[in-house]
Parts: sequence; structure tokens; C-alpha cells
Amino acid sequence: MQITNQNQKINFGGIPLGVAKVVGRDGKAAELSLYKITKKDDEFLGKLERSVDAKKLQDGFNDDQYALWNFLIKNGISECRYRGTGFLVTKDNVPCGILSYQPRYFTVSVPDVATWPVEKNKKVPFAGKAMFMELFKHVLKNDDYSQVSLVAMKDSVYSPSEHYKSLGFRKTSENKLDIRMVIPRGRMMKALEEFKSLIDFTPAKNQDEVDLAKVLKLKKRKIMDIFKHNKN
Repeated sequence: MQITNQNQKINFGGIPLGVAKVVGRDGKAAELSLYKITKKDDEFLGKLERSVDAKKLQDGFNDDQYALWNFLIKNGISECRYRGTGFLVTKDNVPCGILSYQPRYFTVSVPDVATWPVEKNKKVPFAGKAMFMELFKHVLKNDDYSQVSLVAMKDSVYSPSEHYKSLGFRKTSENKLDIRMVIPRGRMMKALEEFKSLIDFTPAKNQDEVDLAKVLKLKKRKIMDIFKHNKN
């Protein structure tokens, strides 16, 4: 948050939701913090968008895969900045995932969900599941919503459609580029029960809005790196 003159409004809206304690496949425990974010977090989200480059965080993929991965990250952040709301997950106060969502009649649509390492070549375990856990809880509180829908890109890294199937999503249609999927309320309830054995979640005692730019740490990127990222 920056205030350039006395008439400028304070503009932040990150809401702490709680801490998720998880244990990765390597047996190491980790704590993930979850935040609800909105368009009010525009300044922070702009800085986040410029700070993440998947190619510098994970080896082993081709240029097209890195381009798609960065697109999903950037688009997820943009969806939260300009159109809807979402969830941010962090490890050690460093962002490692974002999920944007939009209510549409009886369906909650997820335009984008993306995760990324906070240390090179070290995936953050359960970052995606933690965000879906919060999304499902949010949806189930409102009887107007009967399902969550999303689109899994076939060329994305880590086969997202298989991950979504494990959460309870089912395929509704498919083309050369992507698979459209939905999960109804009943399967969301089942997924939340399964999450209990994987994620030890403690809700935040204070859920007042915070300035994410002051609470969280973003990796700094060189000027030329930012120029190349924006050009692509």
C-alpha cells in the first residue's frame, strides 16, 4: 500500500483465513497461510504478477509449457484484479498459488488456478488442495450454488485434469486444447471430509483486512526479465 497524497484512499483487502498444516511426500511438515483476495488488492497483485516466472523456479519443461504455465499464473492474478475474487496461498510468507473464482447463477466458475515453487525445483505440497478446500467451504455455505466448474488445459504441467479428478471433478466435454469439468455439492462435501486427514486447518482468529504488500514477501526480478515477461 502506498499513499501519494492526502486524498488517495487506502486500498487493501487481503483477508487472513487461517493456517493449513500439511506433510509432504518427503515426510517434511509445512505450514501454508491462506488469504481471500479481491480487486481491492490491485497494487499488490500487480507486483505479484511481475515477480513470478515459472521458468526460473522449476526445471524440466519446454518453452511452450513454461509459456502456458506463466500465462495461467498471470491470468489468475488478472482475474482477481479486474473481475472477481480468489484465494492466495503462501509458504513462509511467500506466495505459491492463486485461485480465482466467479459466481455465475447456480455455478461458481474457476477461470484459473495455478501454483508455483517458492524455492527452485521444490513444489509446495497441498498448495492447490488448500485453495480448493477454501473454495468448497465458501460454495457450500450458499445454497444457491449447485456446482463448481473449471477448464483443465491439456498441455499444462503436472496433468491438472488428473488432479481435478482426484478431488471429485468429472468431465463434461473435451476438445483438442482442454477438458471442461464440474464438481457438484455432494462431491465437494466428500472432498472436504477427505481433506481433514491431509490438511490440519486452523482458522485465523483475526480476519480483518491486511496490507498484503507489507505482510508477504515477493521475489525481485531484474528489469530486463520483467520486460521480456511483459513482451510475451
